[in-house]
Amino acid sequence: MRIYSLIVLALVACGLCTRQVTAQSTNASAVLTATLNLTAYIQQPANGPLPAVGIQKFATKDIIAAIESDLGIATNDLATAKLLLKFTGVGNTNAQVPLDVILRTSGGDTNISNVQTSPTNSMSVFNLQSASMPQLGNLTVSTVRSNIRTGTSTRTDFTAFSVSLTTTNLSFQVQGQAKIAESSIMTGTKVIDPRAFPTSYAITLTGSGSVGTNSAVFTGNFTAVNRKLE
Repeated sequence: MRIYSLIVLALVACGLCTRQVTAQSTNASAVLTATLNLTAYIQQPANGPLPAVGIQKFATKDIIAAIESDLGIATNDLATAKLLLKFTGVGNTNAQVPLDVILRTSGGDTNISNVQTSPTNSMSVFNLQSASMPQLGNLTVSTVRSNIRTGTSTRTDFTAFSVSLTTTNLSFQVQGQAKIAESSIMTGTKVIDPRAFPTSYAITLTGSGSVGTNSAVFTGNFTAVNRKLE
């Protein structure tokens, strides 16, 4: 399942495509800057007969350092390296737009949601997707507003999302309530894409994983803001 399941193409079918709107021919990307802050409650080796828990905080730079270490990327630019959410191909309303998680360093961009490990295999180091709810399924409730004059729309979704990381020294799968604000993409008065794309994510998180070889429980939050066109 492609991660970007929350772009609802039915908005176009319901009428946006019939209005006097011309999406500009483009092959642009919409990019948001992501931050992740977690607190880990880490099972410590038993000191005598009784176990103990240690607490450690992880910020975005720590997540980036763990990824760079595993991928063999120099870790001397942690102050400027970024995690990005990138929607590639906005403006082409005949195609769905995939979401990739990008690590941007001084050496360039690396797609960490689809890392090529060999000519025929790939793996996801960092993943953002709709959360799994085996009992009842993951539902989304939404508020949608459309502008008939411009053929654009805004949308706010409340759902559950999952964030996962898989590296040698730090791994986790955490999930929780997500608020996702979305709007059509415009440059000035020009409509680049009438579909509603995320302008921000705010997700409260809890889950489990490991720090080194020790089991851990995680809590924290994930945000992505400041949508830009590239």
